[in-house]
Amino acid sequence: MAKNDLLPGQSRVGYAWDPKIMDPYPAMLRDSEGRIELVIPFDRDDHRLFRRYLGNSVHWGDDPDLLKFDYTLPDMFWFGDAHGFVSLVGARLWSGGGISSATSLSECRLSIKYAIFTGDPAVDYSSVNGMAIWTEGLGYWYGQRSVATSLDAPRPSRSQDVTITVKPPSVTTLDHRLNLGMRAGADWSMPGRAGLTSIQEVASTETRVRRPRDWRSHLEVHNAVHELLELSAWSALDVHRIRVMHARDPHKVLSGDVIGDRWADVRTYEVPVASATDRQHEFYFEYQHIGAKGVRSWLRLRDEFRRGIAAVMFGMRHPGMSLDGRIADVGIGLEEIGYRIHGRRAGHHTMLEAVAKEIQGLLPFDIFEWATASTGIYNDVKHADRPTPAITEMVDALRRDYRVFRTWSAWRIGVPTDVLRARHWALEKI
Repeated sequence: MAKNDLLPGQSRVGYAWDPKIMDPYPAMLRDSEGRIELVIPFDRDDHRLFRRYLGNSVHWGDDPDLLKFDYTLPDMFWFGDAHGFVSLVGARLWSGGGISSATSLSECRLSIKYAIFTGDPAVDYSSVNGMAIWTEGLGYWYGQRSVATSLDAPRPSRSQDVTITVKPPSVTTLDHRLNLGMRAGADWSMPGRAGLTSIQEVASTETRVRRPRDWRSHLEVHNAVHELLELSAWSALDVHRIRVMHARDPHKVLSGDVIGDRWADVRTYEVPVASATDRQHEFYFEYQHIGAKGVRSWLRLRDEFRRGIAAVMFGMRHPGMSLDGRIADVGIGLEEIGYRIHGRRAGHHTMLEAVAKEIQGLLPFDIFEWATASTGIYNDVKHADRPTPAITEMVDALRRDYRVFRTWSAWRIGVPTDVLRARHWALEKI
């Protein structure tokens, strides 16, 4: 491992410390089976570590009330070795220190939510000033070009030489929440000798605040944009990369002079992580159709109808679940949305009509017939005393339910009606 990083299957041996025990102790940081772990060996005579990692899982005769020693696991750890420093956030005990008769040594394993590859070992990354996330398909959906060539229209060059222009990154402000923005730019590398030159257009969502905020606050805003893309693609999307910035850990040169913000790479399994390659997606709508105003409308819509939206989209993110389960989830979600629109309790059929009435002119079927059929299928899969509907009926009902939800969501956030009508082909996916 040539740089400060941790790839799947890799391990690093070094020292760890934490806010309660600042003297470094031996530890191993590893990525194992889809989990980041900090493995800590310790001697049973070291009461600080021994009691911490056995905690209240045993009865201590000399401290029955757990008052003489500290048994609480810190949330934050640091790790360092020959490759650099790593800030570890969100630690929890995965496997405690067992008592072995063979040696006086014990070992514990801590599961880590976020590993941040930092420059300063003293900075607490449990809250950060900035976060940037590269989501699958975001660059194409955003549509902001950062690379131009002399072959591009409207006046392509007839010269045999090709000129490539890489524009500086641009940031578009989307919302005041944690100063949410969209950054478009290009990643490029050019070796010092003749060889491969790589240029890739990329886009990321970015939050940046003066006062550090916890990870949950930042991720909540980024996840909202992630869900907006999933709504458009109707496919579960992965995260290619996460970086965070802390104002107390700036980028410095060897002299110690600060030259800018340090954006530290993050390894985590708290988000769907993938390779840095985009799959092909057919988007129902794109950023050009809604702009920053539409993104803000989505944030408000998600706040108002969070429970219903989550229920409907759950099946899309878990395509392996049963057809019955997906129908039940979308029925629950549409009922929840309809209840908030209707404003009072009513039957399932009435709730579905409340949703569809808002987009009546955009649907290729009668909304009352749809609500009746959808309610019938929903009740069939819910109740054991009702007949099991045919697979074709269930698939057709699910496709129509999803169509209503996606059309309603897109219309609510301002996608033009001509776009909704022209892209009906994108609504066939279930």
